[in-house]
Amino acid sequence: MNTRKIVFLHSINMTWYQGHEENIHAGSFDFAKMYGFGFEMYNFLNIDGRYYGFVELSLRKGREKSIRLENLGASRSDSSLDGVLAVWTAPSRDGKGREVVGWYRNATLYRHVIRPKGKVKRERLFTHPNAEESQEIGYRIVADAEGSRLLHPDERVLRIPPYGRGVKGVPGQSSIYYPFNHVTDEAVKLRNRVLAFIEQYDTRSPPSSPGKRPRWRAQDQKRKRRIEKAAVKHVCKHFGTGRKGLGYRIKSREGDSVGYDLLMTKGDITLCVEVKGRSGNEVVADFSRNESQVITEHQGGRFADGDYRVCIVTDALNEYGQRLLHHFSWWQEKKAWIEVDGSRTLHFRPSGATIASLDGTESSDQIGEQQ
Repeated sequence: MNTRKIVFLHSINMTWYQGHEENIHAGSFDFAKMYGFGFEMYNFLNIDGRYYGFVELSLRKGREKSIRLENLGASRSDSSLDGVLAVWTAPSRDGKGREVVGWYRNATLYRHVIRPKGKVKRERLFTHPNAEESQEIGYRIVADAEGSRLLHPDERVLRIPPYGRGVKGVPGQSSIYYPFNHVTDEAVKLRNRVLAFIEQYDTRSPPSSPGKRPRWRAQDQKRKRRIEKAAVKHVCKHFGTGRKGLGYRIKSREGDSVGYDLLMTKGDITLCVEVKGRSGNEVVADFSRNESQVITEHQGGRFADGDYRVCIVTDALNEYGQRLLHHFSWWQEKKAWIEVDGSRTLHFRPSGATIASLDGTESSDQIGEQQ
């Protein structure tokens, strides 16, 4: 990749960017905080093989600023620029800077917002639950879906640290950043890391969608151990370095009494994963006193080993490919444990050992079968 036509575009943090989602992370975007959505919601909606992206810019004299295409080599009279690599970033849900969530290759970047027409307009109409009229969502950048990529939440492992006092040339408050306009050591290092990440990235398919789930069955102690072993194996397969894995290096900590089972590293990310297994389809788990203490420390920002995660594997003993991985992380902004696709919340409640479930009401007899 030898082009200098590269731009970083900052947006709210979503899972799929294919429409409205209940669980978003707005970061410093005031509009999204207030209304619960952002116009970036359609950035990875495939419309006839193309993506249409929006980035929110600040206002100047009541009007939204235009994109300075001349920073990428265009003339001041140009209204658009082709052949741009657009790297999408979003605020990390743990509040620690930004993360790369995807990119457009060979995109066309527009100086001003483009109003959609025809099918694109119909696909980008949005009606807020509290509004009566639909609103068309404009765009600033267009790219072919082929060659572009939205990273699955588990693959968003490249972090951009928060802007710090005295650090020059790295992304600050602005939603648009031109990496080749900055020559400080920090800026060059950041640019090279992002470009190397994109160049070497293995375009694996994200995990498949859920399938049909068998019914719950009671377990004996031997069966519990089988469930535990199968759940850990499934999590390692999902995250590991195998052909269909996400490329994390994994170390077992199951016998070390550290409050989690697996230590995983990739890029800038260190995950401390507690694995729970179920033979049925209920997303529910119990946690020991030690595990509960570590969870509390992580929520309070006092856990230093890494980013604590909870992975619950349902239908763990199913040998026909129907095992499901439910991966929960702590969202600092919402003060909640939310599935990485933003779909559901895991509620914790003390009951002897701490119990976690999707609705917080699971009974202790339902817990008896899991690890």
